[in-house]
Amino acid sequence: NSYLTNAATGDRVISGTLGVAGQRITLAENNFVSSAPLTEASKRYFGGYEGTVGKTLFRVEVSRIDRAFSFPTVGATSTAFSGPGVLSDSPNHSNDAVATATFPLGSTHLIVAGVAFHEDVVERRTSALTIWRQPETATSVNNGYDGQTRLLSAFLQDSWTPFAELTVHGGVRVDRW
Repeated sequence: NSYLTNAATGDRVISGTLGVAGQRITLAENNFVSSAPLTEASKRYFGGYEGTVGKTLFRVEVSRIDRAFSFPTVGATSTAFSGPGVLSDSPNHSNDAVATATFPLGSTHLIVAGVAFHEDVVERRTSALTIWRQPETATSVNNGYDGQTRLLSAFLQDSWTPFAELTVHGGVRVDRW
């Protein structure tokens, strides 16, 4: 949409050469076009368990997030509602899991031991669009990439309370990519 109007006729101006604040500028209709609509959606899944066996507390947590993300980019010769463009589509997901065991060791130590897993996956594609506002007009995949990151961790923590007024925390963690 343009808020510029022709002073003589009152018509809306979306392209051409005109004077603004004493300077001549050239406008094209696509100067007023944004790459909307952007689409983004997420689905999240969570689960967990917590239970005690003897003096040991066991906890397991798992989650997954599925994301859909895409947007068009306006071509240089496009107008507000037609013309070519590019569709960027980046579906991705993340998986997480953590399992811990927490137990006392004697009367002054509380031990937490566990493992964790994290994974990110993306499948990005860019496609040529015949009409930039209509994703169903995609004609070919121009480029893309697939990516995956995995992280596996193990950890051990000790909370030592030598007397009521002092607790010392220490631990170690090992990560593998």
